[in-house]
Amino acid sequence: MPIQTYSFEKYISNKISANSDVINQTYQALEDGFLPDYIVDYKKDVSKELKYFEVCLIDKKRIEYKLLISKKEKLITDLKRSERLSTEIEQKIQSCPSLESFRNIYKEYNKTVLPKAHHAKKAGLDKLAKWILEQANLEQACEQTSSQTSSKTSSKTSIQTLEQEAKKFINTEASLVSVSDILNATQQILVEDILNNKLFNTWVSQSVDQSDVSIQAGKKDVPEKQKSWIGYKKPCELFFKPSMYSKYLELRKLWHVGLIKVNIDVNQQNLQDKIYNHLSTLDNVKFRGFLYNTVQLALNQRLLPRYIQEKHRDFEEKAIKSESYKFLKSLDSVLMAKPVAFNKPSLGVWPLKDGCYVAIVNASGEYISSTHLSFKEEEKQASKNLLQNILKDIAVEYISLPTQSLSFLAKSELQAFLPENKSVKFIWTQNLAINLYSEEIAKKDFADLHFDQSRAVFLARQLQSSFTEFLRLNLNTLSLTDTQHLLPKDEVKEKINSVVNRAIYAYGLNLNVCSESALTYLKSLSEDLAKQVIEFRTSQSGFKEVSDLKKVPNFTSELFEQVAGSFILLNSKSQLDSTRIHPNHYARVKDMARELSIPTKSLFGSGVSALQDISKKWKELLGNYSYDFLYQELKNCGVPESQNIDKPVSFIEQIDLPIKNMENLKQGLVLNVWAKRLTSFGVFADFGLNQQGLILLSALKKEKQSVYPGMWLKVKAESVNLTTKKFIFCLDHIYSDFKKRSSTPPKNTNAGFKPSKDFLNKKKSNFSNTKSSFKASKLVKGTEKNKAFIKTKTAFNNPFADLQSMHGLLKEKK
Repeated sequence: MPIQTYSFEKYISNKISANSDVINQTYQALEDGFLPDYIVDYKKDVSKELKYFEVCLIDKKRIEYKLLISKKEKLITDLKRSERLSTEIEQKIQSCPSLESFRNIYKEYNKTVLPKAHHAKKAGLDKLAKWILEQANLEQACEQTSSQTSSKTSSKTSIQTLEQEAKKFINTEASLVSVSDILNATQQILVEDILNNKLFNTWVSQSVDQSDVSIQAGKKDVPEKQKSWIGYKKPCELFFKPSMYSKYLELRKLWHVGLIKVNIDVNQQNLQDKIYNHLSTLDNVKFRGFLYNTVQLALNQRLLPRYIQEKHRDFEEKAIKSESYKFLKSLDSVLMAKPVAFNKPSLGVWPLKDGCYVAIVNASGEYISSTHLSFKEEEKQASKNLLQNILKDIAVEYISLPTQSLSFLAKSELQAFLPENKSVKFIWTQNLAINLYSEEIAKKDFADLHFDQSRAVFLARQLQSSFTEFLRLNLNTLSLTDTQHLLPKDEVKEKINSVVNRAIYAYGLNLNVCSESALTYLKSLSEDLAKQVIEFRTSQSGFKEVSDLKKVPNFTSELFEQVAGSFILLNSKSQLDSTRIHPNHYARVKDMARELSIPTKSLFGSGVSALQDISKKWKELLGNYSYDFLYQELKNCGVPESQNIDKPVSFIEQIDLPIKNMENLKQGLVLNVWAKRLTSFGVFADFGLNQQGLILLSALKKEKQSVYPGMWLKVKAESVNLTTKKFIFCLDHIYSDFKKRSSTPPKNTNAGFKPSKDFLNKKKSNFSNTKSSFKASKLVKGTEKNKAFIKTKTAFNNPFADLQSMHGLLKEKK
């Protein structure tokens, strides 16, 4: 059945309110490879007034729709093959509106067809099966003798009667050459009738629901941690409940590798008697053995396994869906974090035992240089002079430090090194990303730098763009939830791609510093093409304009049209490149400025208010949403950081971390921590010193829904055990709320549009016009390659070029 048989607009009609032509055109544009952000912002002839989250919804439902169509095609093909397809059934299957409802239709019409039973019916044995059921319910056949002899005689008569009747159906062409062959084939027909009987299926389903769940040891030796599960027993209604989702996924993993067995102990004897009594109401002695064996065969081989597996499968799907949502929200809180030092130079510090490495990046996120500072008494003055000379030439406002024990010493020493009139904020960055920053990644970024120097650069750029720095890492290894590793790999990959693409739309990728791995998240760019973009950038000493992408080999005009809107360039010749306005549409802005008889630069920042005089005309030409998009991008261009971005989520300015050593941690102490990992029983929080404490689920209370990895929290130490290093915290305050956004989304021009789920309303704020408030920054270059990026006469010359590092000073003294 082709996809067009059941239209896509019908499938999505209960999710979104829009014209069918608009939905179909948007669907086709997504099929052609255009990204949702480009369709929303620039293909208004296709998407009309659809919002970004609506186009994303269409993109998601497009995949589900294709899956539904393929399932329908398979079911119809199977029914045709078994000669059970009618016009009415086919129409009902084709008009099925969703995957959920298709499951019910599948259960109803995909009746079990046993191959042997199918061939037996063709041979005419269904008549024999019908005769057996009729004879089993005849009153005169129910006479029972009291003596053992008469009972044996009755049994022989029954066998003789069955044999005599079966001999009539001998058919050598159908391979039915003996009585046993005929009776076995007839039994398969009766088994199929039992399997497709709705009443019997209801009885089995109810029996499974009312049974107990027990756990036994498997064939392999059970590890000590899992031995406590052996002997576990609970009713199904208490086992299959939402609070067991994460535990169940863990059990399924142990079950699959053969360490344990999870059984549903159904009372099979009662079921057999119940079904048999329904088939033979008079308990016919002559046919009891044959029918009872048939019922037992149907239950053991088909009915019970079907409903037990279905029970586990349905609960596993619910568990995966719940844990996937938890993982998605956790990933969202980390990747969608707002920057601290947007478009400003920053200094990263990696602490050592008696010193530290410091690295500086410019406002565009490009690496400038790095050096070593010593904290030894005889070398402190030289280090102080070195740092003061750096800060004298470059206006650094933020210094990034990891949450480690050595960072406390580094902070106190660096504070003493700062000039008296210099105001610098120390930012404690979480270790979530830096722990995954490996030497292999560092070598790709800076081939000639020491690993600790590379980490200092990473910390500095994390202040400017936490999102972009995360894209350097393997996000599949990012531990956010306790059951993340139990989720299907495809599910995890899909969630990661979803959040990353949303972050790219909100912030944009800095073309001159983004990594190769970040480029591959754009579905239109292959790995080979992403590599060519990086190679071209290196050979040309960076992109001068976003439009230079067209010069990359194999980068076609069509591809440029699809992905160019996902990039920004902070140091471009054209200031419009620092916005998310597509290069192909810069002419619109220039036409607006020409109509007002002012320079294009005059529209940036507060000057955009001049567009109000001609807004009516341009809204008619572009559409309300496209005009609002251009207006917000121009308004945010050049706006100071404090006005353009929200309070950061992943960082807290000048936060106080009183735990300088483990002896300082005492019961009742109030301290600042950051959430690191979610579990089914609470949240693990990092308080520095590479140690974690647990905030119990009961202590979270109403706040539990808004706590996700990456958030800074204020807690009180409730239980401290320094021997076992087990710490329990009580939540006192959440510093930041990642759900808030600084600017409001444009008004919905689709009258009557009502999202069917609450999370769509949350997405509405996520996809609002705050996207240009954060400019991503990345760099993949070594020291030699970086020389081409450093201009000789700028404010961002290598600040260490005319100064000697501490290693150089020591060598000179010797």
